[in-house]
Amino acid sequence: MPGGFVHLHMHSDFSFMDGASRIDGAIERARHLGMPALALTDHQGLYGAVRFYRRASKAGVRPIVGAEVVVTACGVDGEECDEPPVGRLVLPGPSGLGRASATGFHLTVLAKDMTGYRNLCRLLSRAHLRGEDPGGPPRSVIPLTDLARMSEGLIGLSGCERGEVGASVLAGVSWRARVAAQRLAECFAPGDFHIELVHAMTAGAPRYIAALVDLADALHLPVVATNDVHYLRPEEFRLHEVLSSVGARTTLPGPLGRPNAELYLKSASEMRRLFASHPRACDATLEIAERCELDLGLGSFHFPSVEVPRGETPYSVLSKLAWRGLEERYRPVTPEAVRRVQHELAVIEELGFPEYFLVVHDIVEHARSKGIRYSGRGSAGDSIVTYCLGITDADPVAHDLLFERFLNPARRQMPDIDVDFDSARRDEVIDYIYKRFGAKHVAMVATVNTMTAKSAVRTAAKALGRTADEVNALSRHLPWVGARKIREVLATYPECRNHPLKQPGNELLLDITEQLDGYAMHLGTHLGGFLITAAPIETWSPLQWAAKGVVVSQYDKDDVEALGLVKIDILGLRMHTAISDTVAMARERVGDAAVPEPFTLPHDDGAVYDAIAAA
Repeated sequence: MPGGFVHLHMHSDFSFMDGASRIDGAIERARHLGMPALALTDHQGLYGAVRFYRRASKAGVRPIVGAEVVVTACGVDGEECDEPPVGRLVLPGPSGLGRASATGFHLTVLAKDMTGYRNLCRLLSRAHLRGEDPGGPPRSVIPLTDLARMSEGLIGLSGCERGEVGASVLAGVSWRARVAAQRLAECFAPGDFHIELVHAMTAGAPRYIAALVDLADALHLPVVATNDVHYLRPEEFRLHEVLSSVGARTTLPGPLGRPNAELYLKSASEMRRLFASHPRACDATLEIAERCELDLGLGSFHFPSVEVPRGETPYSVLSKLAWRGLEERYRPVTPEAVRRVQHELAVIEELGFPEYFLVVHDIVEHARSKGIRYSGRGSAGDSIVTYCLGITDADPVAHDLLFERFLNPARRQMPDIDVDFDSARRDEVIDYIYKRFGAKHVAMVATVNTMTAKSAVRTAAKALGRTADEVNALSRHLPWVGARKIREVLATYPECRNHPLKQPGNELLLDITEQLDGYAMHLGTHLGGFLITAAPIETWSPLQWAAKGVVVSQYDKDDVEALGLVKIDILGLRMHTAISDTVAMARERVGDAAVPEPFTLPHDDGAVYDAIAAA
């Protein structure tokens, strides 16, 4: 569209303390401004990419998935170094802001297609996992050698003023800017690298833009305009400063000392006026958006590889296991049980889930073979197939349980089979999963920790320069509620009757707290969710170390489900440990023969319930 514009460099709150844009708000604003597409380029990750892709697609705005990464020339030709070989260049502002690193420079990368998406996932995974201590500070740097090897399907933009090209221009080191631009351009296919122009509306911005354009023309490289968006409207500048201050462990004003509130999601007309002397830079945004045609294939399922005998299929193997289990579980086999098995197998085959059931069966069979106590629970207990496979232990026929509560042909979504294992031996099951499917095919699912009233108060107080003791006092005794309810809580909750937040002088702190409601803070680790894939996980999701010292996907359970990947909950239950210990003690007292395994009690034995009631 003539005169249009697409923002190709935007940070959401998934830049973790360096972005005040919310994904839904950004999509709505882009749609309201008539923009055909929008890119999400958070620091060092695709944390919000799947939900952004889904919601933008639904809103009629083409989603462009990307990231702002940190690259370094270190490691070229096997050389290890702590700084680029062409000489040290100090980045403007503090190093380490957001997910940045003192040993590299920013680069904006966009995925054109699925090949580019997979390569971006690989680059981010290797950056996060390479040479990093589990739970330690993130370094997350991508060597140019990796970028050159895995740039197919990617478009590169030279970055903001913290990119090597921009930083060199600002420092007046023109030869360094030229070397950096040439080196970066060589990493991408011809036409896939652009010199990025960000007009910060400062006194030196016109000279900065002119120098970058001259450099691009000298090297025959295209230019593209961005606004390095960190918030949606100028009035959200203060909120971004609060987040970035706490992220950089400093206080207001923000760590970069930005003089204005210009990094917002501007309209096409505003961007066209900014770059009136270089309209081709705005035209390039539309051309790049047209070239980015990523299709994540949502709605398809991607199961782990399942070994089946020659001449068999996953469905035939599952069927044989189910019918064999039916004969063991039901004596005699009843017509109703047969009818249910036939019906459920037909539905499982129709929905394409045989592999999923075989994977869960494989895991519980291993536990059974090792004497590890377990139990399937939840809606999976409504299935006679899971009962016949030994995954669950409640007879769905005897208890008249409804299979459609577990799997419904009218609603094609991944079944959810939760299995509780003996807490004391859960790690043995996890070790088996890694060995059985391979370390490259298994990772824990992430959770996204967001701000509640307590954490928002702490964030606001730190940014405003309150002491550690004051921060603790101001956040103490606050209930676990949304930050937007902070004033209501202070007015109505008895435990907040004399809370220090009610003292004069805290109005600004309360205003900021309310605005921080629900903002993403950092990744956490799902209690027991494991992602298992046939192809290496890094082709589906970036990976990184979690604070717990385990490798996690950058996606949470909803994102994993949207991508059609298999999540299996491997949970620990201390009651199983207690039962195992009790059985062991009983055998010591009365002998193994008196307490066989499996040991079951009749459901209608009144003495059992009397013993339970008496504790």
